Amino acid sequence: MALFSRLAPLAGVLCFGWPSLAIAQTAPQCVPLKAVGSEGSVVSKRVSPNTVLFVRDNWNTDFFVPPDSRYSQFLVSLTSKTVGSGTRDSAGQELYTIRAYLKYDESNTDKLFDQSIELPQGIPFDIQLFSRPYESPYQVNVVVGGERAIGSDYSLTVFGCN
Repeated sequence: MALFSRLAPLAGVLCFGWPSLAIAQTAPQCVPLKAVGSEGSVVSKRVSPNTVLFVRDNWNTDFFVPPDSRYSQFLVSLTSKTVGSGTRDSAGQELYTIRAYLKYDESNTDKLFDQSIELPQGIPFDIQLFSRPYESPYQVNVVVGGERAIGSDYSLTVFGCN
């Protein structure tokens, strides 16, 4: 019993150290997803004017989620490249309207992000999206636009993480 009482504090230190080691070893692994209709995973666009009659805007971008993947989260990374012709704030930043969706089978869609964000040029803005438990989406849809961002250039990448 005396030996146990001397080793108990040491055992506590060892046990408390193990969870942090386990967390470090299980950091999320992220893989860039391929953009639908593209050969790569990075999409660069210039924000077009909003849809008018038969002229559609280019605000939607879809990313393909491979059917055999089991990603529990997705990372959307958006970077403003140039200042466009839209109205800017006092710091010269564009106001982007950004929405992000996860698309599931049977026309089920979860809107997980919907905000207007001022993005400084060249600084990535990241959005984390979490999928439904026990379900995998087949696409990630990102909408980037806004009247104050017309003419602005940006790049967009989506990563699947597990």
